[in-house]
Amino acid sequence: MNHGQNKTPYLQVKYELDWLAREKAKEGLPVVIAIPTMCFGEYDYGPSTGRLVVEIAKESMPAYIEGNRNVIYAGDAGKGIVLAAEKGRAGERYLFTGTNISMSDLTRNIAVSAGVNPPSKRIPLPIAKLLAFLFETKQKLTGGKEAKLNSTTVAIMALGQFLEGKKSETELGFTSTLSLDETIERTIQWFREEGYIPNRR
Repeated sequence: MNHGQNKTPYLQVKYELDWLAREKAKEGLPVVIAIPTMCFGEYDYGPSTGRLVVEIAKESMPAYIEGNRNVIYAGDAGKGIVLAAEKGRAGERYLFTGTNISMSDLTRNIAVSAGVNPPSKRIPLPIAKLLAFLFETKQKLTGGKEAKLNSTTVAIMALGQFLEGKKSETELGFTSTLSLDETIERTIQWFREEGYIPNRR
C-alpha cells in the first residue's frame, strides 16, 4: 500500500518508516520514534543535508527555494536519539529541534560563515518542482550524474516547517546545546578539513 503517494520519494520513505514503526508499536513491539530536524554537523560524508552547506560554500548554488526549516546540530540530535532509546515511552514520537529559520536567512548565514556571496535568486516552488521533474526524467533516460535540483533538494529546502520540541524537553530532559551559528561554523570547518569545500580566499 502506498501510504505517501502524494509525497516525493525522499518524504515517502520517511512516511512509510514512521507508519511501519507505529503499526508495530500497536502490536506490542517496544518501538520509540526519534525524529531530529534538519541536521548539520561533522561526519556527513555523503554529504546528506550538509550538501546545502557545501554547494553554498563552493558558490555552485546560484538560487534557492524559500521555505521554513528547523536546524539542529547533529551531535545534539544524536544525544536526543540516545535519550529516546533510554527514556522514551513505547509507541511515542519525540521531536528533537534546534533553531527555526527561513531558507533565505539560512542560506545567507551559511554564506557569511563561509566568506562567500549568498545565492542571489529565489526559485518559486511550482517552477522548482517542474524543473526537478524534468531534470530527473532526463537523468533516468540518459544516465549521468544526479541533477543538483531534484525532488530531494526541493524537499530539503522548501517542504519543511517551523517546529518545537516541548515533549522531548519535558519527558526526556532534552535541550540543544549548540547555537545555529556555532553549528554552521563547525560544519563548514569539517567540510574544509575533509576537502569538500576550498579554504578561505
